[in-house]
Amino acid sequence: MKALRPLHPIVSRTHWSALIALGFSVGCRSLPPTEVGWNPRLEAVIREHLAERRIPGASIGVVTEEGLQFQRAYGLADVQNGVPAAPDSVYEIASLTKQFTAAAVLLLVDEGRLSLDDSISEYVPEAPAAWGSITLRQLLQHTAGFPDETGQFASLQGRWLKHTPREVMLAAARQDPLESPPGATFRYSSVDYFLAAIAIESASGMSYREFMRRRIFEPLGMTRTYLQDERRITPREAHGYTLRGGELVNIWRDAQEEVAGGWGMFSCVPDLLRWDRAIRTGELLSPESWSAMFEEAELTNGERFRYGLGWWVPRRNGVPYQYHNGVTGTELLRVPSLELTVVVLTNLGQDGSLRDNDADPWGLADRIAQVLHPEFEVRVEPIPLQPEQLEEYAGQWLFPDGLATTYVEAGQLRVRDPHGDDPLTPIGPDTFQLEGESTLLRFRRSTSGRINSCDWVGETWAEERGVRVAASKH
Repeated sequence: MKALRPLHPIVSRTHWSALIALGFSVGCRSLPPTEVGWNPRLEAVIREHLAERRIPGASIGVVTEEGLQFQRAYGLADVQNGVPAAPDSVYEIASLTKQFTAAAVLLLVDEGRLSLDDSISEYVPEAPAAWGSITLRQLLQHTAGFPDETGQFASLQGRWLKHTPREVMLAAARQDPLESPPGATFRYSSVDYFLAAIAIESASGMSYREFMRRRIFEPLGMTRTYLQDERRITPREAHGYTLRGGELVNIWRDAQEEVAGGWGMFSCVPDLLRWDRAIRTGELLSPESWSAMFEEAELTNGERFRYGLGWWVPRRNGVPYQYHNGVTGTELLRVPSLELTVVVLTNLGQDGSLRDNDADPWGLADRIAQVLHPEFEVRVEPIPLQPEQLEEYAGQWLFPDGLATTYVEAGQLRVRDPHGDDPLTPIGPDTFQLEGESTLLRFRRSTSGRINSCDWVGETWAEERGVRVAASKH
C-alpha cells in the first residue's frame, strides 16, 4: 500500500517484534464495558493491518444509520509501561485539528463576525502587502499560495522552541514568500491554518484555545478533547511512537505552540463520534456553513480540487466521501450516502525530525469501509497487455521518498520500493492500479514517445503540492 501524501509515510512490512506481539495480545483481551460490537470480518482486517504496519495501539469506532456498531481497542497505549489501549484512550490527532479550526471560522461567519471572502489582512497584524488578496476561504482550502509542508515556517526550521509564541510563528510566516498567486493552485500547508487561528482570535476576542473549548468542545460534549498542554495530566492518554530503521522508538513531538490551528489537538473515539453526530444532525453551524465545509475548492482558472474546508472530499465509484488523517496515525472517514463513519486512532505516526519514512499506519479506515459496504470497494477493470508490452514500463524511478523499481514477473508488472513489493494491474493507457487500492501509477512519455517519468496518484493526495509527485528515470 502506498503512503498518503504529503504528511504520510511508507509501509513497513516487517513482522511484530516480540514486545509488540505481547502488547497486541494484551490489548485484545476483554476491556471496559465501553467496548461495542464484534465482527469477525472486521476483526480479521483490523488484526492484519495492525500486525502488518507494526502499530502498537489503536482505538476504533464505527457508526452507521443504526447507531454505534463497533468501538474497540487493540494493543498498547503505552509500550514502556505495558498499558493497554482503551476504547476511550486519548491520542494526538494532528491534522484532524484542521476541520475544527474550519468549523470555528464558520461559526464566526454564522454570527456575522467575519466572512470567508474577507482578506486575512483584516485580522492578521502587520500582514505583508502580498497577503492583501488572500481570503479566509483560500486559507481553509490550502489555495492561499503559502509553501507546502516542506517549506513552511522556513525561518524556524531546525530551531523550533520548546514553547513557541504566536509572535514567533507569525514572524516566520511573514518571511515565507508565496509560492503561487492566491487561488491559483492547491498547496497543503499548515501556515494556512495557523493564520486562520489568528483570525479566529482577532474576530472573537478570545484566545484560539479558549474559543475552541468554550464554543466547540463543551457545547458538543467533547469532554476529553483539548489542545496540547504539557502541564495537563490526562487519564488514558496514549504515548506516541514511530519506526526508525525498522525499530519502534518514541516519537519526537513534545514541542508546544501557543497557537497552531492545523495541529495540536488531542481527542478520543467517543468524542470524535460526537463530532460526527454534530455533522449528521446539523448542530453548531448553519446548514449553509456545513455545506460550505464539504464543497470542493475552485481555483482561479475554474478548475475544481477535491479539498473542502479542513476535509478531503473525493469520490469513489461515483460515491462522494469525506476524509482526513493526521501525521500521528489518525483517520476520520465519512460516507454520507451510506451513513457510515469510521474513526481510527493509533499511536504510530511520523516524526518529521527522523525523516526515515518507516511508519505507515494509515488506510485502516478505508479497509473497514470496504468490508462493510461493497459499494465502497475499490473496483479494478483490467485491460490486457502482453509481457513484451509490460517490459516497456520496467525500470528504476527516483521519487522524493526513495528509489522504486518496476519489473515484470510471471506476466505481471510489479513495483518494489520502500513501501513494499506489490503487483500492478493495467487499467488504461500508461496507467496501472495498485492491487487492492485506488492508488494509481501513471507513466509519462516524452515528446518522442519514450516513457521518462511516472506519478503516484491517489483519491485524496494527487497534486497536493500543486504538481504531481514526479519521478525521473534513474
